Amino acid sequence: MKNTQYNTFIFIGSLALLLLSGWGSVFSVAFADSITPNRVVELVNESRLSHGLDVVLVDTKLNEAASLKAHDMLERQYFAHDTPTGETPWYWFGQVEYVYRLAGENLAIDFEDPQEQHTAWMESALHRKNILKSEYEDIGVAVERGVYKGEETVVVVQLFGTKLEKIPATKMSSQEPLSSKVSSSVLGSIEAPVKETLSIKEIPFQMNIVEKSDSLNIFIEFLLLFFAIILPLIFLEGIFLGHIFFSIKKLFMVLRHE
Repeated sequence: MKNTQYNTFIFIGSLALLLLSGWGSVFSVAFADSITPNRVVELVNESRLSHGLDVVLVDTKLNEAASLKAHDMLERQYFAHDTPTGETPWYWFGQVEYVYRLAGENLAIDFEDPQEQHTAWMESALHRKNILKSEYEDIGVAVERGVYKGEETVVVVQLFGTKLEKIPATKMSSQEPLSSKVSSSVLGSIEAPVKETLSIKEIPFQMNIVEKSDSLNIFIEFLLLFFAIILPLIFLEGIFLGHIFFSIKKLFMVLRHE
């Protein structure tokens, strides 16, 4: 009889622990290395430092611009540099009054691991060029979760920039007047039109395959982690709680008889 009661309390303890804390542990482990703006910036600066470049600094206006772009993409269901109504990436710079001399944008979707996302960008020549462009001084990043084409996803917008006043005047001495250089939203670099460094159409098709396999690998790793580590821990903690419950009941029974 006592063994039956004891086993019952172990079962109750395990079930209670699973409901109260087990799933919290699962989700905290599963998303421990999820994408955050800070982590995206850290990886960019690690790559820049490894190539002998200065780090880029987080700019609040660029953060706001990136957030506006990410929200707009999910709200209007598109994933592209230009909006369905024709606004270019530089439209969002203007919305937050970031007056740039140089500007760039990188986009990513459906990644959960920040390192894998950064690696995919670095393996694409055009995205890599933005990340390692020595003239950039500022960065802004937005990470937004939502639904895209009926599926849960993560959209990341990464903006680079250098403010107009930070370009030495001597660099512009042989160029046309400043007003004409910044009047067009598609003009962002003296060396080449910004659009040339951004075209998403040139991302290797292999990147799409990597995105799909990433999601599958994360799911498989999650299941292995749950059954190999988390579930046994929950069971052991349940045994401990069951023992405590059983001891408390036994104590109450002793007190009642006294």
